[in-house]
Amino acid sequence: MSASGGESISSTQSMILDLPPSCIEFCPAHPDLFVVGTYNLENSEEAKTVDEEKLDEEEDLQASSTGKQPQSRNGSIILFQLREGKVYPIQTISQPSAVFDLHFQPHPGKGDVFATVSSTGTISVFKVVVPAGWNSASPVPVIDHLDMIQPISVLRLPDLDEDVLFTYFAWHPSIPGLVAITTASGQVILVQIHKDYQSIEVLENPVLEHSLEAWVVAFSQPTSQPSSEPTKAPFTIFSGGDDSALKYTTYDPSADHPTPYSPITLRGHTAGVTAILPLALPNSHIVLTGSYDDTIRVFAIAPLHTTFGAKQARPLAECSLGGGVWRLSVIGEAAVGADGEWAVSVLASCMHAGTRVLRIAGGDGGEDVEIEVLGRFEEHKSMNYGSDWARVDEPVDGDGRPRGIIVSTSFYDRLLCVWSMSKGS
Repeated sequence: MSASGGESISSTQSMILDLPPSCIEFCPAHPDLFVVGTYNLENSEEAKTVDEEKLDEEEDLQASSTGKQPQSRNGSIILFQLREGKVYPIQTISQPSAVFDLHFQPHPGKGDVFATVSSTGTISVFKVVVPAGWNSASPVPVIDHLDMIQPISVLRLPDLDEDVLFTYFAWHPSIPGLVAITTASGQVILVQIHKDYQSIEVLENPVLEHSLEAWVVAFSQPTSQPSSEPTKAPFTIFSGGDDSALKYTTYDPSADHPTPYSPITLRGHTAGVTAILPLALPNSHIVLTGSYDDTIRVFAIAPLHTTFGAKQARPLAECSLGGGVWRLSVIGEAAVGADGEWAVSVLASCMHAGTRVLRIAGGDGGEDVEIEVLGRFEEHKSMNYGSDWARVDEPVDGDGRPRGIIVSTSFYDRLLCVWSMSKGS
């Protein structure tokens, strides 16, 4: 199906933020709350064409990675509440550096802790603490301007220059504190944040490396549900960069002296790789990618510890979404049938094209993969870099079907929008 297919969706609420939003994520521990990170290039013009935005972005990042004098950046983190289908700002914390990315911890009992990475090479850790008697249905005057985000620490990697720009990071899905970080100079760094969040240890630098800016990193999903006891099974690290390469290696944390396998490079993207989403499927190693070339792709990639280090990867499907595919996330969980057939709903942030809701389905072993565009949200007039879906009770449409609520953002117009889509679509 083409990028113009699917339901055209309108917003139910929109607002202009003080600074350009770069990332967004809902809080697993408090599903009615979400956090937005902002990125402000000081003295930059706010209204730009799509081509000017991309040019400014490339020039800015190249200045950092080539050692030129970087432009001054700052940012903020903003806490919102979603209540009865509308969002309300609760707290804003200014940041001395631009916030490039933020993620909550995915581990049981830690879903109220999130981290951000910045334009000056720092990792900042925060905790969302709700007041006693917190009620998601509290009237707005009661919750407005509460200090619910508590800073825990600001971490810096040893021997790393302050002008190194972090572009993205990922928590390991089942090993608490294990983090992979990408840099504008092309490195992918594997680190361990200690339990108290007060110190950090570099495990591999680099674990993967690109010849140009590294934009995204992801861990393979565990074969079973995460538990309170971290697993030590081998895992695969995937990364993408401006060199149009998808790279991966496998790492065994249980080894006496863990050493990554020799990295594998997959070609086939015609522009930078900007999004990677490994799926949690029981018998298939399926990985989705997004690129500046407007295309979402589906690959089957076998972990290197199962192939004795040999490349065993093949493309399964692709679809143009009309804009650069900057972020991908799974809505809910994948549905897997007894015969191995699977289907998953995916939220795609597609830069100048807006947001897409997709259905991707396939057979056991990655056969017969199909990509369908279910919905399009196109009210953003600038780059849609961040979107997330709400894990709260949804409103019901006229047919009695539940609707999923989505919050999406765009950069230069500083727009935040709330919209919904029928889950039966």
